[in-house]
Amino acid sequence: MADVTLNQQMQWKAIMHPLRLAILKTLGSGEFTNQELANELGVAAGKLHFHTRKLLAAGLIELSGTRMNGPRTEKLYKRVLNENFRIPPVEDGSAPPLSRYIQNALSVYEQTWIDFPDQKFTSHGFHIVYYVSPESLKELTQDVIDLMHKIERMGVAEIVEDTKCVSLSALIHEVPEKH
Repeated sequence: MADVTLNQQMQWKAIMHPLRLAILKTLGSGEFTNQELANELGVAAGKLHFHTRKLLAAGLIELSGTRMNGPRTEKLYKRVLNENFRIPPVEDGSAPPLSRYIQNALSVYEQTWIDFPDQKFTSHGFHIVYYVSPESLKELTQDVIDLMHKIERMGVAEIVEDTKCVSLSALIHEVPEKH
């Protein structure tokens, strides 16, 4: 599996649902039929089929083969998306370059909160605006970049039962004063 750059709106819509993230996580450990995925995730096969089709249409999973189960032919699915997926910046000038990153991170967060209202997920957030020297800004920016790389290196090679899928976003930007 290769790193994938999510550069189509349909790809982002496909992964914004927690059940679809769970499908991707499950497919990280092998090939599954729709029924096997449904059993693994504890949901109805019909409900899962809708989400599987969204992932297929977005190109994030693919049909890897078929097998016979009595008189029925079952489709096997596999993940083409690994744990490392990226969002390209908006380069046409229609939005701030990092807005897509933040908007998509918020969409994943909001959809998780809507779909699992009774869960007590660990989450931390903050927003600070303050003055720093140019040297401090450069140092702070490098510290955040280093932290993001550290977290990326901490990613697990194999998704197992107790693995947690997390989302982390950071945005540092200058806010010029209006004179």
